[in-house]
Parts: sequence; C-alpha cells; structure tokens
Amino acid sequence: MASESGKLWGGRFVGTVDPIMEKFNSSITYDRQLWEVDVQGSKAYSRGLEKAGLLTKAERDQILQGLDKVAEEWAQGTFKLNPKPGVQ
Repeated sequence: MASESGKLWGGRFVGTVDPIMEKFNSSITYDRQLWEVDVQGSKAYSRGLEKAGLLTKAERDQILQGLDKVAEEWAQGTFKLNPKPGVQ
C-alpha cells in the first residue's frame, strides 16, 4: 500500500524528491515484468535475515505471508502501485 505521497516508501521522508531521482527511480514498467522474481528474491532475503538472527521466525513468517499476498495480487492483476497519471 502506498503512503499519502503515492510512494510505497513515502511515509519515511519529508519534502519532495529531486526530479532526477524521480526519473531514475521510475521502474513501474520493469516492476510489471519482474514482479515474480522480485518476490522470490525478497522471500530468500527474509529467510537469510532470519538465519542470520536479524529476524525471528515469526517475523520471517509474517513477511513471507505478506509476500505471498503481493504475489497473489500481481498474478490476479489487482496489485495497485498508484503511479502518476500517464505512467504505464
């Protein structure tokens, strides 16, 4: 879910994003093509964090459940990124 700023990470920062960063970070087209491997990589990373002792098993399981939900929404075409108008 996106924050009020329309960014998935928007709640952590104040102010505006530099236009150069906006252009560099605009990856929605690629996200649509790579969502499945991105989710798989995030799952592997969360397992690694748990193995390293940085996440508890319960925390890891919550993350994995959330990633399963994200994957389900992408597969069904219901995942919403809230892109800027005109971004495809």
